[in-house]
Amino acid sequence: MTRGLKNKALKGFGWIFAGTLGQNILQFISLIILARLLTPSEYGVVGIALVIVNFLKIISELGVGPAVVQRKILTAIHVGTANTLSLMLGIIIALCLYFSASYISSFFEMSNLESVIKLLALMLPGSSLAVVGLSLLQRDLKFRQIAIYNVLSYFVGYACIAIPMALMEYGLWSLVFAQLGQIVTINLIVHFIVRDANYYAFSLGSARELLSYGVGFSLARVSNFIAGEGDNLIVGKFLGASALGVYSNAYRLMLFPASLIGGVIDKVFFPILSSIQEDRGRISKLYVDILSLATMLLLPVSIYLYFFAEEIISLVLGEQWGDAVIVFQWLIIFLVCRLNYKFSDLLAAALGAVYRRAMRQSLYAAAVIVGSYIGHFFGVEGVAAGVGLAITLNYILMLQLSQALIGFSWKAVVFMHLKQLCIAIPLAVLIYFSKLYFFYELDSLFFLFLLSGLFFIFVTILLWFAFAKAMRRELEVIKIIFGYKVDI
Repeated sequence: MTRGLKNKALKGFGWIFAGTLGQNILQFISLIILARLLTPSEYGVVGIALVIVNFLKIISELGVGPAVVQRKILTAIHVGTANTLSLMLGIIIALCLYFSASYISSFFEMSNLESVIKLLALMLPGSSLAVVGLSLLQRDLKFRQIAIYNVLSYFVGYACIAIPMALMEYGLWSLVFAQLGQIVTINLIVHFIVRDANYYAFSLGSARELLSYGVGFSLARVSNFIAGEGDNLIVGKFLGASALGVYSNAYRLMLFPASLIGGVIDKVFFPILSSIQEDRGRISKLYVDILSLATMLLLPVSIYLYFFAEEIISLVLGEQWGDAVIVFQWLIIFLVCRLNYKFSDLLAAALGAVYRRAMRQSLYAAAVIVGSYIGHFFGVEGVAAGVGLAITLNYILMLQLSQALIGFSWKAVVFMHLKQLCIAIPLAVLIYFSKLYFFYELDSLFFLFLLSGLFFIFVTILLWFAFAKAMRRELEVIKIIFGYKVDI
């Protein structure tokens, strides 16, 4: 990677990290407040509606956004054609969803689901209006703007709409209008800031060029979406709205640490990888570094979250969400695999291997559905375990695809996992016994998390430096992110 491109990546990492951190803080605060104002059943009904809407959103966009980012030569006709395609599909699919809402409501046996779906159908053309503008920002590596706009739209949706509506006892509608508020905000921003995106045209040749990549990308996204949301459909259908509320909020909590790392690297390194897609040597080195750094950061966090799951659920969601504890622990066990397969997914998309990626995502989706269905006989905890096993399978499948694409050393990847385990095992022992003998008797959750968190950070950093020789590259990348000049 050239020094200029490297600097852009690292600066982008910093801005997207700041934006993602800001959005995660807002999400965390919103969840703490809304979980005490809304019931698991209300979360479950809106959750099912969002699963359906977000699935159709993939189809309506048809991968034109990633195609805009990935293309080496992009003309105004490409931009106009992408806008036209996504908007027309968004309108058509929104109308289909609106008129099928009653049938969907009957299938899930949730009477208030119909009206929720009809209103949330507006998200489809709304998202289509902004997809090209956001993709142009990502293509141009304008990560600071992306970070600010994401935080602002979430603030409007939840701080300005959802929480006030929930306090006024509007129930599930507070969640519905939060989603619509985010869409409206991001559309206004894109319309007035990204002027190049305000162009509509249509060229059959440009459409073919965009869709040759976009359709394959969308096929993989459909499979990946089914894998990510199939468990929610199984829980909603067979265990009910209340169980889905418990499961989805446990899942949402699990995603906070992963999104800080995964969301950042996704937005920053996809355009970087796309721009150097011909240089497999540089990509191979960058990929292994990303994988190793993410594991180094997330595995210790997973250990801490697992042992303090009961206290975390009580603090964040409240006492009425106790059923989420075991679900949260099961999901945390597989958190590292879930994050790391995303990087392989990102790599395949950047290199244009969208159909090989789609095949593996189809296998993953099937594994999630089977695992969730078998698991539901054992309750929501069983679903979480089944999904975790499917995640592990997908991590292995995507590692194999990445190796086929860029030819990294299996020895390097195995060594990376082993050295992270060498840190994880003593850390897990210390966290377990510290909770058992030092923190268990603390009555105040505030002091529990303050003292245990400081102990966790101290021990983790101590172990990193104890293994400093083996962790040299990861520590150097961290130094660069925080502004030190180190040649990697």
